[in-house]
Amino acid sequence: MSLSVESVDRKIVLLAGLAIAGFGAASSVVSLLGAGGALTLAVRAMVAALATIVLLENLLGLRPSYRGLALLPILVLWLLMLARIVSDVGVTFAPLPREELHYIGITLGACFLPAAALLFANSRATWVGVWKLALVLSSCTTLILGYLALSGSVANWAGRLATEILNPISVGHVGVTLTALVLGAPRTAHSGGPLSALLGTGLLAAGALLVFASLSRGPLVTLVGIYAAALVFRPGRFPAGVRLGAIATVVVLGFFAVKQVAPTLLHSINLLEAAGGVRLTLDDQSTSYRVVVIGDALRGFAESPLLGASLAEECSGDYPHNFFVESLLATGLVGFVCLAVIVAVGAHAAFNLVRRSAFAAWAGLLFLQALIASLVSGSLFLSDGFWVSLALILSAGQTLELETPRSAGTPGDENTSLAAATGRRP
Repeated sequence: MSLSVESVDRKIVLLAGLAIAGFGAASSVVSLLGAGGALTLAVRAMVAALATIVLLENLLGLRPSYRGLALLPILVLWLLMLARIVSDVGVTFAPLPREELHYIGITLGACFLPAAALLFANSRATWVGVWKLALVLSSCTTLILGYLALSGSVANWAGRLATEILNPISVGHVGVTLTALVLGAPRTAHSGGPLSALLGTGLLAAGALLVFASLSRGPLVTLVGIYAAALVFRPGRFPAGVRLGAIATVVVLGFFAVKQVAPTLLHSINLLEAAGGVRLTLDDQSTSYRVVVIGDALRGFAESPLLGASLAEECSGDYPHNFFVESLLATGLVGFVCLAVIVAVGAHAAFNLVRRSAFAAWAGLLFLQALIASLVSGSLFLSDGFWVSLALILSAGQTLELETPRSAGTPGDENTSLAAATGRRP
C-alpha cells in the first residue's frame, strides 16, 4: 500500500492534535470561563472515541502499521501494566495513588488507545495538519494562561502560575510543548519570511515566559533540553531570527536551570542539611519527598523483583514520579527491560527525526520533552504525552517508507536513516 503525499486524514489530525494539546486548551478555557470540568472530560472522551474509531478502521482496512524493534516490548509492557491494574483494583484492592476510574480512564483512554491508533502510517500532509492543530491549541492555551496570570485569576500555588486543573508543572509543560512545536516546525512553514520569523520568535518568548511563571524545575530543565536538541540537530532548519533567539534563550535558561537544579541535587543527597540547617522551600520539600518515595519504591521492588509489587509505593501510597522506578515497582524486571528497549528505540528515532525530517521534527522534540518529564515527574500509567509522542515518532519511518519507492532510497538519505532508526528495513 502506498500513501499520497497530499492526502490528509482529518480524523488522525483531530485525534493527534487533541491528544497533544487538547486537554491543556480545555483546562485553560474552563478557568477562563469559570465553567465546570465537563469540557476537559469531553475532550478526554473525544480522544478515546476517535482513537477507537481510527484503530478499528486501520485494522479492518489493513493499513500498514509499525512493526519495528519496539513493537513487542510495547505489547508486553502494556499487558503487564493492564495486569497490574486488574490485580490492584479487582483482586488485592491495594491503595492507589489516584482514584480507580482515573487510573483506568487515563491509562486506557488517553495512553493506550491513542498510541495504538497512531502506530499506523500517515501522509506528510497529515503530519503537517497535526502540527498546525497542535500549534493553534498550544498557542491559544498560552495566551489564555497569560491573560489569567495578568488578571490575577489563578490558583494559589505560592506565587506559581497554576489553574484549578493545571498544576504549575502542567502549566510549565504547556510552554515547553509550544516551544517544541515552533522549533520543530515543518520546513514549508518557514516560507513566510520576516513575518514568519517574528511570529516564531514571539511564540518562543511566550513559551519561555510560561515556563518561568510556573516556577517548576522540571519544565525548565526540559525546555533547556529541547532548545539544545534543536540547536545541535537543526541549526539551519529555522530562520536566523529564531535561531539567534534560541541561542540567547538557551544560555539564559541554562544559567537558571543550573542555579535551580544544583541545590536540589545537593539536597537530595543530604549535603545541604549537613552544611547547616537550611530552611526548605516548597520545591525542596517536594524533592525530598520524591527521593524518599523512590527509595521506598525500590525496596518494594526488591520484595517482588520479577513482575513487581504494586502500583503505589506502600508507605506513602504514591507513585515514584520516575517511570523507570515505577516500572520496577509495578511490572518488575520484565517491564523495566521492555521500557528500556522502548526508550532506546524511541530516543534514537526522535533524534533522527529532529536531525533529518522535513515534516515531523516536532514529534521528535515532543518525545524528548515527554521522556525528560517522565524521568523527573511522570508516571508510566498516566503520562499520555509519552505514549502518544512515542507512537508518532515510530510511525514516521513507516510513513517515509511508503511514500518513497524502495529503489529511491540510498544509504544516508532521510528515508533510509529514519526507517533504520525506528527499527524498519529500508
